[in-house]
Amino acid sequence: LVTCIMLVGYTVFILISKKRNIIVYAAIIAMLLGGVRVYFSGSNRLYYEFPDKYITVTGTIDSFPSKTYGTYKYRYTLRADTAEYLGKKYAIDEKILLKTKNKLEYGQYISASGFLTEIDGPKNELAYDYSQYYGSIGISNRITALEINELGKTSKISPSFMSGKIKSELKDKITSLHSEEDAALLCTILLGDKSEFDRDRKTEL
Repeated sequence: LVTCIMLVGYTVFILISKKRNIIVYAAIIAMLLGGVRVYFSGSNRLYYEFPDKYITVTGTIDSFPSKTYGTYKYRYTLRADTAEYLGKKYAIDEKILLKTKNKLEYGQYISASGFLTEIDGPKNELAYDYSQYYGSIGISNRITALEINELGKTSKISPSFMSGKIKSELKDKITSLHSEEDAALLCTILLGDKSEFDRDRKTEL
């Protein structure tokens, strides 16, 4: 990163001093700045700021629940817009894996407090690499929520949000009109949502 910044500075100096080959120098600067941008976008900035710290994040539930066993059996994608640490608030734009005891709804606006941790890679070569999977959908960190506050529905509208909202409403309609087994199967076929099945049935599907 430091090398990139130094090269940008040197290139600007050459450009100013010689005032020629402007197109070439401009292309070099754009390429170097692109490299800096890639560096920052690929880094886990949120964890770098709050490594293993107890923080409160506020944001919108952006997925259907994924059920697991244990106390914190619900997993969601939280699209967080605010992080609070030691009484100070920071504006963020991060997707976080949220583990909680609470069953939440798509589009709910919540605050969740817990320790921020990175999603680790597999412990051995035979284990599934969750870090690679979640990384592919833009998630690097998780919070196991020790406290949840439900703040209402989000006021932010986007195409992805509306798509998820429609799916959520369809799921509610399906589950209200069909038996538990039939509703789970229909949700899987129509919506790609296997959360209503237990682990064994998910594996079969």
